[in-house]
Parts: sequence; C-alpha cells; structure tokens
Amino acid sequence: MVRGAFIALYAGFAALGAALLARPAVLWVQGLGLTRPVRPWHVPLGWAAALLAAVLAAFAFGMAVHTAVGGKPRRRHYLAFLLLVALALLLRAVSGDIRPPPQIEALPGDLPGTIYVCISSDEQRAWLSALSLHRVLPATVQANAGTHSAPGLDPLLPLYPNAR
Repeated sequence: MVRGAFIALYAGFAALGAALLARPAVLWVQGLGLTRPVRPWHVPLGWAAALLAAVLAAFAFGMAVHTAVGGKPRRRHYLAFLLLVALALLLRAVSGDIRPPPQIEALPGDLPGTIYVCISSDEQRAWLSALSLHRVLPATVQANAGTHSAPGLDPLLPLYPNAR
C-alpha cells in the first residue's frame, strides 16, 4: 500500500513537471517550422523548456520501467527526479510571458482600415494592429487584463490638460 502511494506521488510529480513545461516546449518546437512554414511565437527559454521536458519524461519513464520490473530506485534517483521537477517550476517562473506573433501580413481580401486583434490563449492580453494602404501597421496598443497604463505614462495615451 505504501509503495503504491509512493508511485502515485511520483507520478503526480511527473505530471506536474510535464504540465509546467508542455505549453512553452510545444510552442517553441512548433515555431521551428519543422513541418510547415510558421511565424514563431515569442517563447522565452522555450529551448530550455523543451530540453527539460524531454529529460524529465525520459527520467520518469526510466524510473517507471525500473519499478515495473521489480527494482527499487535508489535514493539519488528520487533526489534527481525531484530536482528536475523543481527546475521545471523554476524555469516556468522565470521564463516570462509567452506572446503570439503579431499580424504582419494582410490576409487575402482584407481592405485598408481592417483592425487585427490578437488575443492570448489565456485571454488576459490582446494586441491590435491595423491594415493601411500599403502594409500592416505594427501593434501599438497592448491591453493587459483589461487595463492599460495610466494616462501620461503611455505615449499613446497622453495626459490631457484640464482633464478630469
């Protein structure tokens, strides 16, 4: 019974590590354009997330196979595994925000004046860009969780005189 609980606990740690690293690692690998041409997302430390996810998966698989054939992993294996999960937590904490690529090319059939809105997958951030006569103007307005910077602190939202 204790061994089953111990295996379940480490399986939970493996799932936690995989969940922390899966999104940045997958977006970074997809951004490499290995299967089709893509515009990559901005994924800080995406390469490290992909590498750590692969190492964590291999280590968890090795421990599972070793346990399945009747062996008992040594204490240093458990310590190394927990260190990998802690590294996954640390990497996700310091990696920063994952941002989608802004719209830089007009979509077929769009007329000048078209506004493109790019919403992050967590629905907390949005980027706006507009189609002019000749090109897509870069994203100049960013909303973050429904707010923007205070008037006067953003060059696009100046502090107006006599404003109340």
